[in-house]
Amino acid sequence: MQLLAENPRASMQDVAEAAGVHRATVHRHFATRDDLIAAVRDRALDQHAALLADPTLAAMPPGAALERITREALVAGDRHRLYRVTATFDDSNDARRDALRSPMAALLTRAQAAGIVRTDLPAPMLSAAWGGLVLVMLPPIAQGTPIDDAVRFILQMLRKPR
Repeated sequence: MQLLAENPRASMQDVAEAAGVHRATVHRHFATRDDLIAAVRDRALDQHAALLADPTLAAMPPGAALERITREALVAGDRHRLYRVTATFDDSNDARRDALRSPMAALLTRAQAAGIVRTDLPAPMLSAAWGGLVLVMLPPIAQGTPIDDAVRFILQMLRKPR
């Protein structure tokens, strides 16, 4: 993950060298570079799903929970930088997308009920918008935009229009 985040064009040989194994070992686990990238992406998405499933998130006030998950998504997204290598979602990982969408929509529903985020859009649509905003902010973060600024921007975009 780290090598691909730093060098999106890294070859299978580069991956093997970074892992300290022979190239054949990498190929035994991943037939192609695309298979490797898909596995890295799926692992990152599973890590994000685990963050959303954290019971402490559900116990937090919705505003604090939304800020926390936004910050954690940006930190993890900046660490993985998968946007440089592959699309976040495609037909092969529909189940992972759904596993992320449902708890995020539930959090946004709580935030709507608390008057924290806009209510003119359904929570599933806000969830999709939130994910898009997170992805859009990752390149600026990589170029030096502070995470705090990105979190504020995303939360401001979700607030009720005045």
